[in-house]
Amino acid sequence: MFWIHRILKGMQLIKEQLKELFSKLNKKVEEINSVRREDGLLPLSKSKVSLLGQISLLTHPQSSLILSLAQTGDLDAFLVMD
Repeated sequence: MFWIHRILKGMQLIKEQLKELFSKLNKKVEEINSVRREDGLLPLSKSKVSLLGQISLLTHPQSSLILSLAQTGDLDAFLVMD
């Protein structure tokens, strides 16, 4: 039972780290877009990062069209941009 608690605690830590990482990324994009607007440029396109496991990648409609089973071994996310 102890190992389940350790796994859940580890997953929670990863979740918190990812949340912090994406918060920092969002803040940086907002800063870049602010400068771009001041310079009369269009803001960066909206984007979406989907964190997926290997099986999810194979069933994800867009990624399954371009990835083979072997290619999903090292890929855990799929980036979609406007």
